[in-house]
Amino acid sequence: MKTSIALLLTLTLFSFTDDSLSLLKKAQSKINDHAFLRYDYTLLWPNPEGMVDTLMGTASFSKHANRYYDYDYIKTENGGTDLVYINDELKQIDHSDSVLVFYTESDLLKEKQIITGNSIVKRSPIALLSKKDWIYKNDTVLSENQYSVYKTIETDTLINTNKIDVEWYVYINKAAATLDRYERRAFFNGKSSQIIVYSFHNYAFEKAGKQLAYHLPAGYRTQLGVKKEKWTLLKEGQTAPVFSATDLQGKEVNLQNLRGKKTLLVFSTINCGYCKMALDHFNRKGYQLKDDLNGAYIFPEDKVEKLTVYATKVKIPWPVLPAAQQTGKEYGVTGYPTFFLLNEHGVIEKVMVGYNEQFIESLRK
Repeated sequence: MKTSIALLLTLTLFSFTDDSLSLLKKAQSKINDHAFLRYDYTLLWPNPEGMVDTLMGTASFSKHANRYYDYDYIKTENGGTDLVYINDELKQIDHSDSVLVFYTESDLLKEKQIITGNSIVKRSPIALLSKKDWIYKNDTVLSENQYSVYKTIETDTLINTNKIDVEWYVYINKAAATLDRYERRAFFNGKSSQIIVYSFHNYAFEKAGKQLAYHLPAGYRTQLGVKKEKWTLLKEGQTAPVFSATDLQGKEVNLQNLRGKKTLLVFSTINCGYCKMALDHFNRKGYQLKDDLNGAYIFPEDKVEKLTVYATKVKIPWPVLPAAQQTGKEYGVTGYPTFFLLNEHGVIEKVMVGYNEQFIESLRK
């Protein structure tokens, strides 16, 4: 009798597992069985100012025997940047700056990720459904449609005793067998820190591939290849370049005037998780810099408007210098956060790239 019950439970479990994955497999088959796919998408991206950036566009994929990717594709984005990959030729159309970027064969040979690592490919239903490690989570209803939800883990790690978790979720429409929603949920020490949401709608499928075409806009200037500005991060022992800038309060900050005390320069950017971790550390209860140390926050990538909103929601303990792109170049900053500790004479004592708990603790009283 006990054996029969155990066998029944086992069969029930396997039956449930098969049933729960059958919809996922059906959605995967639907993608694989069609050579052409088009859909509209909406991206909701919460930003640190407490608002949500929204992007909307259309993506088309058509199977093609290319050298670098199995599909031709076109991504058009309302008011943003279009991306076109057809017959192993990649073009980027930046409508905000009226620039056409034509990637060279050399670019593509060196950096295949330009084609396959961009967000429209990595976050497409094609790429998401090609993953093999989805686990059934639950069923739910959204906008009167029934969905099965599947989950996978992107990141599960400890960084300086902080627990970082990133989970992916896909919502498969039970009636249409289409992937209608993708979520990237990030957690910091068990608390939700950000949820990015893609929704996919207005699908069109065709069994046969199609010749994709894109009409380039007139009047745009052309850029050939990937333009990469090259500069070198300053090192310990070098004299820090002097700068003068106006902070968010309208006050002048002149590095020359800060000499006589040590100075900590923090190069940061709003949309950077590790920058926020560093800022939270500086804002810990009781944290104060040593008496012989000044501090300044430098934002090369962020303009006054965004930083003004950000600073009302997140405390930044020292003068904030916005839109400091030239200063970032002079110091050779290419990643965030980057810290420069200067001595009393303006010579660099320490360079630290990335959030480091021990380094920040060494600066406090």
